[in-house]
Amino acid sequence: MEQNTSLSLEDFLVSDRIKDTKYPLNSPEVTKWKDFFHNRAKIDDMFKGIRSHIEKKEKRTAAVIGSAWLSFNNMVPKFLLQSAVNVSDNLIRHYIIQVAFEELGGRKTDEIHSHLFRSMLNDIGLEDKVMLSISSLFGTDLLDQLYSDMENSKSDAETLGMSLGLEINAEENIEVLFEGLSYSKGIKSTLEDSLFFRMHRVVEEEHIRLNISNFLRFCPSEKEKELFTEGFDKSVKYWDKYWERNCLFLDTLKYKFD
Repeated sequence: MEQNTSLSLEDFLVSDRIKDTKYPLNSPEVTKWKDFFHNRAKIDDMFKGIRSHIEKKEKRTAAVIGSAWLSFNNMVPKFLLQSAVNVSDNLIRHYIIQVAFEELGGRKTDEIHSHLFRSMLNDIGLEDKVMLSISSLFGTDLLDQLYSDMENSKSDAETLGMSLGLEINAEENIEVLFEGLSYSKGIKSTLEDSLFFRMHRVVEEEHIRLNISNFLRFCPSEKEKELFTEGFDKSVKYWDKYWERNCLFLDTLKYKFD
């Protein structure tokens, strides 16, 4: 088991992190717009159903939550790379690609996020064959629609809005995921020590900040802000449906574990 030590953002993003002096985390503008978009997404409502469902700690709950997240995690780099293709300017791509690079492990192939997550699932007794079986039942239509919306985005602002919409609830996602996977005290300890959770409890705040800085840098006009918000709402709609489907599966899925 990995030793649980305190980690900082710099531990993960040392030489590749953008040093943003214009829109740092404590910038009043970043705080203002983070609060605005967080409230717009109605995040408390988004998680109300799933939080009640994961109160029951059992392996079946962990399997549903884990398989759905694994499918999403595998798609994230593709989504981000498509957003980089969509935009019209290399300076915008420079900022977008930071998160994609981190999702793919930065300079460490053994830290690709989806691989870390799958390995962690194996460590807590959720085998690949089980995850693939449940994922196939969960379906890909929500991810397909999300990717299609990104692929067909008609402006830089809409593309950037979709990227923030995918990140705005990241901190809540990670904590709900953690609780859903923690089907025993021993498992909870393993998850706390995992690189996946230690990493994501540090980097998500920076990813949100980076996306808000993109809004502030590249969407100065009212029309661009409007298009950004339209894109943002599309990704938030994905999350609403994603967590609703998790609830549905927890209510209805019949699956026997060894």
